[in-house]
Amino acid sequence: QIENDLYNQFNYWHPISNTTNYTVGGDYFAGKKSTIGIMFKGYNSSQHADVNSESSSYNGSGQQTSHVNGLNEQTTPNNTYNVNLNYSLAIDSLGQKLSFDADYVYNNASDKESYVNRYTDINNQLIGNPIYLRSMNMVGYNIYALKGDYEYPFARKWRAEAGFKSS
Repeated sequence: QIENDLYNQFNYWHPISNTTNYTVGGDYFAGKKSTIGIMFKGYNSSQHADVNSESSSYNGSGQQTSHVNGLNEQTTPNNTYNVNLNYSLAIDSLGQKLSFDADYVYNNASDKESYVNRYTDINNQLIGNPIYLRSMNMVGYNIYALKGDYEYPFARKWRAEAGFKSS
C-alpha cells in the first residue's frame, strides 16, 4: 500500500534450461622428463522463459482503478570454450622443474527479451494500444593467458619458485 492506494501484484517466471558441460584432454609423455598436454572444456546453456506479470491498483475504498498485464519472452543462450596447452620438464633428479601453460577462453552469450504491456480500466477495457519493447544484449569475450614456472629445491624441505603470467 502506498498512501491510500493499494497494489496487488502477481509475477510468474518459469525458465526451462538445457545445459551441457564437457571436458576432454590428454597427456603425451615426450620422454622420461617431459610431458605435453592439451585440455578442452566446453559449457553450452540455453534458457527460455515466458514471464507473466499482473498488477492491479485499488483506491482507498478498495475499488479497482486500473490493471496492467505484462508478458515477457526471454531467450538466453550461453557458450563458453576453454583450451589449455601445457608443457612440463623435470630438469634433473633433484627436483628442478620447468612448466609452461597457454590458455584461451572464448565466450558468446546473449539475452533476447520482448515485452508486451497492456493497460486496462476497471471494466477490463484496453487503455490505448499495447506497448511493445524489445531488448537484445550481446556479450562476448576472448581471454588469452600465458604462464611459466621454475622450481628449484634445496635443503630437503625448502624450495624456491619463480614464474611469470600474462593475460
